[in-house]
Amino acid sequence: MNDIGDGYSTPVVVGTRIYLMSNRGMENEFVQALSTQDGKPIWTTRVGNVGNPNQNPPYAKARSTPTVDGNFIYALGSDGDLACLEAKSGKIRWQKSIRKEFGGQPGEWAYAE
Repeated sequence: MNDIGDGYSTPVVVGTRIYLMSNRGMENEFVQALSTQDGKPIWTTRVGNVGNPNQNPPYAKARSTPTVDGNFIYALGSDGDLACLEAKSGKIRWQKSIRKEFGGQPGEWAYAE
């Protein structure tokens, strides 16, 4: 596996796929599926920004572990972006911002579950 990005997400293994969240910079937090056979990416889907630029302590990185339920993956980004993706393709089925749409306030470590 090369350059899967930064973050504190725990990988989830289902069948022949590894699902995890990671980030590259502050503008790109994503969910990705990798092959258990060779570690190569199957798909990568951007779900939002990484935390808040004014966050303290300033450790902005992907924090949540994706939840896999049958054919769907649920992922919570560190800036409050909650998404449901198709496990097979990574296509976003729906997406909500806990912070923007519901007035949610992040904790000290941003949004993490």
